[in-house]
Amino acid sequence: MFLILRAPIVWYNSCVKLILTLLLLLFSCGSFAATETLLHSCPPPDTEFETNLVAEVWDSFDRIMDIRFEFNASLSNNVQAAFGVDEDHDGVLSIEESEFTVGWDCGAWFVSGYGEEFVEPAAVQSGAKSFSWRARMDAGDRLCELSAKDGNAAVFSSLTNNIPGWICRCSWDTMRLTARGTFDPDAVLYIGNKPNPLQVILR
Repeated sequence: MFLILRAPIVWYNSCVKLILTLLLLLFSCGSFAATETLLHSCPPPDTEFETNLVAEVWDSFDRIMDIRFEFNASLSNNVQAAFGVDEDHDGVLSIEESEFTVGWDCGAWFVSGYGEEFVEPAAVQSGAKSFSWRARMDAGDRLCELSAKDGNAAVFSSLTNNIPGWICRCSWDTMRLTARGTFDPDAVLYIGNKPNPLQVILR
């Protein structure tokens, strides 16, 4: 079943949180009558939502990629983040430009790239979910550490014990976030280490 989020995507980090919060109040669906001429009405359920963001996935100092999903999962929703290089500079990460995708699809976590896909069925396939993905490169741009967890349980052992070269690249500059389904409460994707990660909120 293909569904969509019930409000716009909001993304912010700590330095622009106040500004974007004000913009959200001004432009969210139905907040003010004046916005009806500027925005489409909130889309109905059973459709798909997609957005592209310029995002520095890798911490240039620690050489770490740290992402985390938190949302209410079900057997009918999907949320995924694809990463790659926007080679044609059109602001959109196309399928051809996507090198790595990670996310949730109808009861299972998945990781894919370069024609390979790894699937990890969740022990609990509905309810509140937290998924973390952490990778670290050494000074020679070689991936030397990888961990993936569904809550506190380690997953994707076949990857973490034998890390493919395509899993992570420092050159990635764009993320495409796709969501299908209802997310109640809000789904959040965190990029970067605490305490100030970039946050993408799905409402």
